[in-house]
Amino acid sequence: MPLHPQVVAMMKSGLIDTKPIYELSAEEGRRLDASNLRPFNRKPAPVAKKSRTRFRGPAGYIPVIVYTPKGIGPFPVIVYYHGGGWVIGSLETADEPASMLCNRAGAVVVSVGYRLAPEHRFPAAPEDCYAAAVWAHANARRLGGDPERLVVEGDSAGGNLAAVVCLMARDRGGPPIVLQLLVYPAVDNTAKSPKKFGEAEAATREWFLSKYFAGPSDRSKPLASPLLADLHGLPKAAIVTGQYDPLTAQCNQFASKLRSSGVPVVKREFQGMPHAFWDLPGYFDAGREAARWLGLQVRSLRAP
Repeated sequence: MPLHPQVVAMMKSGLIDTKPIYELSAEEGRRLDASNLRPFNRKPAPVAKKSRTRFRGPAGYIPVIVYTPKGIGPFPVIVYYHGGGWVIGSLETADEPASMLCNRAGAVVVSVGYRLAPEHRFPAAPEDCYAAAVWAHANARRLGGDPERLVVEGDSAGGNLAAVVCLMARDRGGPPIVLQLLVYPAVDNTAKSPKKFGEAEAATREWFLSKYFAGPSDRSKPLASPLLADLHGLPKAAIVTGQYDPLTAQCNQFASKLRSSGVPVVKREFQGMPHAFWDLPGYFDAGREAARWLGLQVRSLRAP
């Protein structure tokens, strides 16, 4: 299938600044990302309650936004990690998908403002994200949630972090995560960008990786590239990919390795879609459908 018409319309709109991010500083890249999303953002679907708070993490306070759905709890609790290559993205840019996930899943969503690179390099982000899962589990009942239905979710770099948090929870005896929702996760940071996506894609990917990792040796560590880790004993995974996403090949490998490790996996690929369609569920039909499908996975969890 060719690129989806909604993708083509976005590219032809004249509203996207096509300046290569790999020519920018981290701060300039953050501004570019926010400005490119803004014309296509839709007003987030209302939730019953939305509140900001923070908790003490391993290196200072970590901000979070808590989204509470309508209805009577206790609800499942989803700890959500935004994408952005560990360098860009924020609680604000994740507001629209986090709100939609809250409603589609009927779950309390805890969106995490973890530390970004290059100001804070690996493993700062995984440590913050693990701390957030611990905090959400400990405070689940106070938030209107069920600590026995703890879920992690993330897209792209956030998907990497969600998968990594599952490894950390298993190995550290940490919170009992029952489901991981992974939207085109970056699971192998040692792999080269597929040649068919061109030199610009490879340069963009290297821009992110060089800012996140202090050196090449970090990229092969399990908390950097979960595809290279032992995957036994992890929670069920629901994985979303796009037909034209450079990360789809490694996501498929990850799904296969999870299954061979005895981990239940469900997967859905959206035809005609590139990377980052999850960021704009109000604009992309595929983003809304992905949220609906992932929400069903959460709703299928047995209530207490």
